[in-house]
Amino acid sequence: MNTKEIIIVGVLGVGALLWVLPMFDISFFPFQSWVGFILLSICFYMANNMITKDKVAELNKQSENLSDGEKEEAKKLRNFLYVAYADGKVEKEEVLLLASLMNGKLDADYIAKEGELFPSLKYSIYVPQSDEERNEHLSQLVAMMIIDDKQSKSEKNRIKEIFRAFGVEESKIDSSINLIVATLENSDEFIKMRETFKSFKG
Repeated sequence: MNTKEIIIVGVLGVGALLWVLPMFDISFFPFQSWVGFILLSICFYMANNMITKDKVAELNKQSENLSDGEKEEAKKLRNFLYVAYADGKVEKEEVLLLASLMNGKLDADYIAKEGELFPSLKYSIYVPQSDEERNEHLSQLVAMMIIDDKQSKSEKNRIKEIFRAFGVEESKIDSSINLIVATLENSDEFIKMRETFKSFKG
């Protein structure tokens, strides 16, 4: 164990004793149980941070081994996750949807890891180079937003942020989103995707 792990284990032990001993009428000072509980909480927080950092390091190492094409898709994936995390979490069915939107270009396990760790990852909006790629990506982002027949305000705000980063004029953002929505709602491919998504949710 490294020094940090030894300290955590030591403080964890002290915290556990301070918390448990009053149950056996052994108390060294007032509010001993509360002090023990606080120490335990701090230890669990530090341990969780250490585990998260290890997972992020492992994911970054995995990302380095992606092909150039996969790295581009991974950057797009983080745009998707930025929108999906507007409500604070990413559900399992959203991960499956993302795997579908990525057209199998990224492994589902990799997508799941990115989804789990996204709040701890460095992120800036990725802008594809070509107009065609940008338009396709914007359409996919809007598809993700409306796939469950709802338009979350927080998700829409994040999508608008991405539209701005993609160079869409502020006065045209709402009309552009509405046009994409109308196009998707009349697309057999999107209708099938929505049905598949609903099957994920059971």
